[in-house]
Amino acid sequence: MPRDRRASTGFAACRAQRRRAFKVLAAALLTTGLTRALIPIGIIIWFLTL
Repeated sequence: MPRDRRASTGFAACRAQRRRAFKVLAAALLTTGLTRALIPIGIIIWFLTL
């Protein structure tokens, strides 16, 4: 296997790993944001039904 092909394969693996890490981070931030937005709304609705 030529040396430049191994380097490009390693670069592609690095790019794929960064993309996967970005997706996990984005999902975590989205979940946290939605939770923080919906909890106060849920509490208000719960108080209104009492």
